[in-house]
Amino acid sequence: MSANKMLGALAAVALISACGTLEDNAWTTGLSREEALEIRSAVFAQKHAHNVHQYQRQLDGSVIVLTDVGSFQARRIRGKWVFTPVGFVGAATY
Repeated sequence: MSANKMLGALAAVALISACGTLEDNAWTTGLSREEALEIRSAVFAQKHAHNVHQYQRQLDGSVIVLTDVGSFQARRIRGKWVFTPVGFVGAATY
């Protein structure tokens, strides 16, 4: 693939992923739209968050959720989302 075609393809991907809501674009971080909407509703209800800033799928299958009230590790346990507070040091989660 030539450099011009590669640049065009990257620009198209950037444009497409810039449109829509955070939940619509959750696929870019490894989540389905439905999972993102479920997590959003649950974190709003359980943690009284008003805004979700980012979702990030982890290698163990959990999801890191950054909100206006803190950062949480979300895991689905027996069909419900359970949130554990997490702290960040550099790029690693603890």
